[in-house]
Amino acid sequence: MFRTGSPHALPLLFVALITAPIALDAQIFRGYYSDGALKFESHEDRRRRIIRGYYPDGTLQFVASYKDGELDGSVKEYYSNGVLKAEVKYDDNRRDGIARFYYESGMLMGKIYYKRGRETGKAKFYDEKGRLTARGFSGDKPRRGRPDTARIIRDLEAESDSVAAKESE
Repeated sequence: MFRTGSPHALPLLFVALITAPIALDAQIFRGYYSDGALKFESHEDRRRRIIRGYYPDGTLQFVASYKDGELDGSVKEYYSNGVLKAEVKYDDNRRDGIARFYYESGMLMGKIYYKRGRETGKAKFYDEKGRLTARGFSGDKPRRGRPDTARIIRDLEAESDSVAAKESE
């Protein structure tokens, strides 16, 4: 114990006062599968909430960042083998920046540019060997050599949903 007047007492008291509000404001929530395995965990403080979801075997499934209850920041989704599946940046609950999608092998499948939730600029898609297979520009109508990026996104999301459904069975 430190005696009154000890040169070490003030710094310890200062550290306790500085860290106490942070510790009291931080909240951690966890959800579990029926077998007791961790399903998700949510870390929240005054500014941000980070949610991590897990597959039943404990492998990371996704990480999402929220601010004021809306997606804000990077959202990453992973295949059950741990390989990154998609990375999308959000600002005020809208896609904003480059969204990247990956094959289960880890090779880049495609990237689409967004600004305030709308496609802007180029979209590029690659085969599993990394060769460019299609490209398009927002606002362009689908035509030869320019894919319908909205359709491709729907197909990718549907494929992702069907894979997730099979994995959860």
